[in-house]
Amino acid sequence: MIELGYKGKYTVIPNVVDTNLFTPNKTESNEFIMLHISNMIDAHKNVSNLLHVVGQLRKSISDFKLLLIGNESDTRFSWFFKNFQS
Repeated sequence: MIELGYKGKYTVIPNVVDTNLFTPNKTESNEFIMLHISNMIDAHKNVSNLLHVVGQLRKSISDFKLLLIGNESDTRFSWFFKNFQS
């Protein structure tokens, strides 16, 4: 933040995940997976914009998967999923 010119009092918080214990599995898959976890309230998390961006990404990334986890994620944005068919 300081390098970008933002003045303030910053504290570095170390990674809370033990990366010696938890590492990504090696895979031969080229699948790109995006995970979004939130309360799915659009006014707070701008999920509708995320979904529009995902729609654009699918045009250039063929093996793309979006996982949404949150309250009513399957019904609140059903308008998107109807248009997101492969």
